[in-house]
Amino acid sequence: MRFSFATGTFTGSRQFALTVPLVSYPEKMATKTKFPSKKEERVTTHPVRVFSAEGEEHLRRVRHICSGLPNTTEKLSHGSPTFFHKKVYCRFTQTDEERAVVWIPVPPGEQVALIRSAPAVYFRPPYVGVYGWVGIMLDRIDDEELGAHLHDAWKMMGPVRVPSRSKSLESRLSA
Repeated sequence: MRFSFATGTFTGSRQFALTVPLVSYPEKMATKTKFPSKKEERVTTHPVRVFSAEGEEHLRRVRHICSGLPNTTEKLSHGSPTFFHKKVYCRFTQTDEERAVVWIPVPPGEQVALIRSAPAVYFRPPYVGVYGWVGIMLDRIDDEELGAHLHDAWKMMGPVRVPSRSKSLESRLSA
């Protein structure tokens, strides 16, 4: 069996001919579904959470503390404000009872100690609790203690990289 590029057909010992339509590459690409190229144009898969007035006030507290930490960015993740420093270190969300909470990572062994010390303030959050994260009820903690927890969580994600001078520049200066 042979294929003829001129006619776009197969010929040979078989009694039937198979016709393949010839379509140019630009025509083929024009018929494909186009996806938005910019993130702003994409539709989110998770609805953006709407918080109560009290929740918005707690979100302002968390933003104020996190904005003071270097290299922190805020993005929406799964519909909730999430704070990053290389990786996620704080997620602001709400419980089923509409109470504002944050989820943060804590050092190994500290999750159980915090929850036992103040079960009304700390809890094991869903999804990330098995990885050592702890949830904090924001209406039951003051700004200083919350700031200390957020700073510790931020430090767990790695040190800040300070641009260093090149070795060749230092050797020229010391010579």
